[in-house]
Amino acid sequence: MTTAEEIKRKLDLVEVVGEYVKLSPAGGQSMKGLCPFHGEKTPSFYAHRDKQFWHCFGCSEGGDVFTFYQKMENVDFRDAIKELARRAGVQLPEYDPKADSERAAALSVLEDAARYYEAALKHAAGARAQAYLSRRGVKPETIAEFRIGYAPATWDSAVKALQGKGHSAEHITAAGLAIPSDKNRSHYDRFRDRIMIPLRDEKGAVVGFTGRILPDSPEAEKSGKYVNTPETIVYKKRRLVYALDRAKNQIKKADFAVLVEGNMDAISSHEAGVKNVVAVSGTAFSTDQIDILKRYCTRIALAFDADIAGQNAAARALPHAWKNGLQVMVITLPPGFKDPDEVIRKDPQLWVQAITAARDMIEYSIAQAIASVNPKDAYGKRKAIQSLKPVFELLEDPVLRDHWIHETAQKLLLTDDGLREALAAAKKPSAASTGPAAPAPKIVSREERLSERFFCLVLSEPELLSAHHGALDDRFPEGPLRELAKFLASRYSETGKAPSLQALQETPGLPPIGPILLLKDRDMDGWTPEQLAEEAAVCARELEKAAIKKTEKELVGALAEAEQRGDRATATQIAKRLEDIAKRSHN
Repeated sequence: MTTAEEIKRKLDLVEVVGEYVKLSPAGGQSMKGLCPFHGEKTPSFYAHRDKQFWHCFGCSEGGDVFTFYQKMENVDFRDAIKELARRAGVQLPEYDPKADSERAAALSVLEDAARYYEAALKHAAGARAQAYLSRRGVKPETIAEFRIGYAPATWDSAVKALQGKGHSAEHITAAGLAIPSDKNRSHYDRFRDRIMIPLRDEKGAVVGFTGRILPDSPEAEKSGKYVNTPETIVYKKRRLVYALDRAKNQIKKADFAVLVEGNMDAISSHEAGVKNVVAVSGTAFSTDQIDILKRYCTRIALAFDADIAGQNAAARALPHAWKNGLQVMVITLPPGFKDPDEVIRKDPQLWVQAITAARDMIEYSIAQAIASVNPKDAYGKRKAIQSLKPVFELLEDPVLRDHWIHETAQKLLLTDDGLREALAAAKKPSAASTGPAAPAPKIVSREERLSERFFCLVLSEPELLSAHHGALDDRFPEGPLRELAKFLASRYSETGKAPSLQALQETPGLPPIGPILLLKDRDMDGWTPEQLAEEAAVCARELEKAAIKKTEKELVGALAEAEQRGDRATATQIAKRLEDIAKRSHN
């Protein structure tokens, strides 16, 4: 048994999938849910416990526990097998350390740096930082939970401390914590006299830092209030959702994520007991972050600038959120407050009330546009429509678009068609419309569907393969499905039974078996043995009829060609074959 097979044997695919997808019984050993890889409202994603594979009938993605984890976490196979081996308690064989050296070195440097900054905060040198956090109302247990630290106001103390732990200057620099000096080939600290907030990935590993300058620092006037680690091999700004490691369980439970701009906003919210809160930089809100969040919830609420008409990254990310089935909402802060942290420090209940009152992003935008005009005035209507054009240009989902056009038209005292014409009048082509065309979806023929249904039945019900092994002939469409028929016929003649799932998966030229086997749980759950037998017989008969009809059509064409060129012998042979086929089809 290979290491991968041992991991798959010890892990339950359904349990792993269930950490990301809300599953419900679908019949047999299958569970179903909304696909995490494309937006949908009706479940078409199936995970099979017994056979340990998954498949989505909506987007055609599928595979085993390794492919699922790779897609969900956006990692390669090496990272997937390492994490799943850890979960399964399987010891991986020795591997070349060079293959993982850069990433491992960066993570090691960053973890030791986090410990150094934590210790520095507790030291006498961190007294000013402690006082600052105390004034902001950050409790000691919160400091410990989020591993908040302090970078001393020295030239190279962090570099020296990390070198003392055995890290090279090159690795410290590659991790984003040191800057080479132009003068003497030495390295100095990137962060000095700053509150240090570790940036952790979904699993809790430190991948970078945000440093907040102390207000009374001599460098406060010279540098930015916040400085982040530059992008490194382990830190990609567009993929980091701050505090997700602490918030993901609550987000999944509530099916709702609150997004704030600043790390301190998220920290304050968690401290106040509202824990389904994560932070993204408002200028870096990305489609990657949406892809991460959609694994845990179907609703997100933005507690930062909601002006989607602006040219900011939040606006660019919204269509992606809507396409993936996420409802986007807006949280309006009470008047006079600039950020959630300020609201929470004043009164945590105000923050809870603001979240409770969150409104759908589109509804909010429509209300804002109409509030400033007289909907009975023609020019007021036009002004409102002009301000809403950017919203509807971003809204590509036809269901959402029709719904909100209807709602808006009613409020502006217009017909739906009138509003559509007004919105389309000056619509500019979007960036997406000028890009390359999406590939056309594959058209699946009736014969292919019948074949898959037949194979599903004979592979899952041994007695049906015994009854229909004679039908494993050329009636199946050319290509992988006919190759599967030949393979089954060969194996059955040798062994009298169906080949193993592993043999089917490992034999080149055959179609993906997982989606075929799942058809029974999807479409025929609860059927009696008699109903299943009748279905297999119907599929076999219909495939035979379709094959006969196709052959007749080909022979008629060949007969016409033979007669046209005066080849009587060939024409006679073809006519005899057509006669035989006609007799066969009437028997």
